[in-house]
Amino acid sequence: MIVKTAALKWCVAEAKVRECELTNRQAEMIVDRVGFDQLRLSNFLDQLALAEKVTDDLIDNFIPLARTENVFDLFISVLAGDYDKVHDIISYLESESGVDGAYQTMGLLASQATNLTALVLADGDSNSVASDFSANPYVLRKMASSAKGVDKKTEEDK
Repeated sequence: MIVKTAALKWCVAEAKVRECELTNRQAEMIVDRVGFDQLRLSNFLDQLALAEKVTDDLIDNFIPLARTENVFDLFISVLAGDYDKVHDIISYLESESGVDGAYQTMGLLASQATNLTALVLADGDSNSVASDFSANPYVLRKMASSAKGVDKKTEEDK
């Protein structure tokens, strides 16, 4: 295992060895989803090197989201009123979750609500929320746009 900054540098360097161009942001997307394990990262970079061009969309489509990110997408889709996507995500989570899936999903949804509230109260500062709550910075950055639409005064009154 390696720390995140080292993992990011390692990914970019290893991509170059594989004649694959990878931006720092793309390396961060990969590390956030795959983790810090160099073997897993190496295996993914081997597969990624087969593509003609690496794009954010390719990474999004190629690395399956962790359960927490799927619940994040569910939460954001509910906020956006995208009910077709809500249905699709629930179907996916049901197929992947096993016996305790409903309880796990509710717990993760509650944590997403907490993250959103923290982002609103921190004026969208995802770095401070990530630090204070040990929350996933990738998820917080994606949630930041939803936090902008929430009235801080209403949240403080609750």
